[in-house]
Amino acid sequence: MSGINATEMLVFLLLFVFVAVMGFMAARWKSGDTMDHLDEWGLGGRKFGGWITWFLVGGDLYTAYTFVAVPALMYASGAIGFFALPYTVVLYPIVFLPVLRLWSVSRSDGYVTPADFVRGRYSSPTLALIVAITGIVATMPYIALQLIGGVIILQTLPAVAIALYTRWLHSKALIAGWVVGMAWALYLLWTIPNPAIGKEYFGGSALTLSQLSIVGWHPFAGSTVQIYVGVVALAANLLVAVLVTIALRLAEVGDGRDATQGADYHADEGDPALRPIAVH
Repeated sequence: MSGINATEMLVFLLLFVFVAVMGFMAARWKSGDTMDHLDEWGLGGRKFGGWITWFLVGGDLYTAYTFVAVPALMYASGAIGFFALPYTVVLYPIVFLPVLRLWSVSRSDGYVTPADFVRGRYSSPTLALIVAITGIVATMPYIALQLIGGVIILQTLPAVAIALYTRWLHSKALIAGWVVGMAWALYLLWTIPNPAIGKEYFGGSALTLSQLSIVGWHPFAGSTVQIYVGVVALAANLLVAVLVTIALRLAEVGDGRDATQGADYHADEGDPALRPIAVH
C-alpha cells in the first residue's frame, strides 16, 4: 500500500489489539455483584488499590493540560510556562491532605462525587447542584483554554475542601460567595487580552496587578506583577462567604443538618463501621 509506513502500521495494530484485549479482561476483573449502583459505574466498585491508583494519578497528571495547554502557553507567552513544573510538584502533596479526608468520609457514607459530600454535609440541594454543575462546566474550558477552567473549579473550594475540616461557613453564605467569586472571575478573564494570538477577550488567566480594580479603586496601580485570576476570585469568594456567615450567625438563621460524623473523616479500609459497598 503506497503512502503507508509498514512499521508504524504494525506498531499501531499491535497496540490496538493489546488495549482491546486488556479492556475486555478489565470488564471481568474484580467485577461487582451488581451494576445497578454508582459505586460500580463511577468508582469501579471502590476496589482500586494503591497500584491502580498510581496509574490513575499519572493519567490525571499527563492530560490535555500537559500536552496541549502548557505547550500553547509556552508558545504564546514564553518562559512563564515553566511554572507548570514547580506548580505540579508543590500542588500534589497539598491536594493529598484534604483528599485523604474526602476519601474517608465518602467511603463511610457512600458518597460518589464531591456534590454528594456537600449535600450530606450541609443538607443543601442548591449548594450541591452548584458544585456539580461547576465541576462539569469547568472541564471544557480547562481543556480548551488552558487554566481558565481551573479558575472556575477553584470557586468550589470553600464548599468542598474547607468543609472537610469545618462546617462553620453557612451554606447560604457559601452560595453567595460562589456567585460573587464566579462573577468576578469571569469578568476578570473577559478583560484579559492576548495580542500574541489576536484575542481581545479571554486571552489567558494571568492578571497584571495594575489592572485589578475594586469598585474603581486600583490598589496596585503601576505594578507589573502578574497573579492568577483564580486566586483573586477565590479571595473574594472567601471574603463574602465569611461576612455573610457572620451576618447569618448573628441573625440566628438556621442551617441544614450535617449527615456526617467526626469519625467518618478518619475511617480506613477494613474498619467494621464502614458502609457496605454498592448498597442502595
